[in-house]
Amino acid sequence: MLTRTTSYQNVKGYTPLVSAALLLPVVVTQAISSTVSGFCMSKFNFYGYLLWGGFGIWLCGSGLLILANKNLHVGLLSFFLILIGMGTGMVFQPTLVALQAQTPKMQRAVVTSNRNFLRSSGGAVGLAVSSAILANVLRGSLPEHLSYVANSTFAAPDLSTFSVQDQDAIASAYTSASRAVFIFCAPLNALCLALCVFIKDRGLMREEDSPGATTPAVEQDVEKSIAEKSNEPSRKPSAESMRTPSKAGGIVNEARGISASEAPANKADGR
Repeated sequence: MLTRTTSYQNVKGYTPLVSAALLLPVVVTQAISSTVSGFCMSKFNFYGYLLWGGFGIWLCGSGLLILANKNLHVGLLSFFLILIGMGTGMVFQPTLVALQAQTPKMQRAVVTSNRNFLRSSGGAVGLAVSSAILANVLRGSLPEHLSYVANSTFAAPDLSTFSVQDQDAIASAYTSASRAVFIFCAPLNALCLALCVFIKDRGLMREEDSPGATTPAVEQDVEKSIAEKSNEPSRKPSAESMRTPSKAGGIVNEARGISASEAPANKADGR
């Protein structure tokens, strides 16, 4: 998306505000697609088709972006972004729900944190690699007398200070650089789609969570230990024993053969 906004500014000549507004198709579509995917998962109790379809649509959108150039209509570019938004919406949240549905309760927090870490790490690495590709291809595509433009890859040059011929050269260089990034991303999406073959859709409910299913041995041990701790009697004296201290004395007197009624009399005779 960072590459797309740079292309809007440096190739199409749009302002930063307009370039940002042209990203709404992918953002809005992703939100709608994610919501609809959640309803489908809840109603039909599956997620495999969503992942396969999401990566497939995402691959189509990223592949079509390779065709983007200076003369391509902005409506077609928005359609390509809609495809990308639809694909990412069908992938991002359903994968998290699928992971949580296929792991034991005690491991769901670990699985969720690992998934978020891997997603963030992949985004950071992808952004770094894409930026390097963009900078190198841009520098190699510019004429020698315009090579200094590549020193600030993501800064929009003031095209009004260049001749018409130089403006076309800069726009063509940014188009080639953006296309190189899209060519790099498309095979990665194809790889993700191919790896979906190894995903087995087992529904959203694990066998242990189904009614009448037996609980795994590990979870049984944990639940048993928790129940034992909750039922363990307190070591502190209870309020009842503190209010009736004479019970202990009565037990001792009965053991000596003295009834409870004779105990006060014997105590008085002793005085």
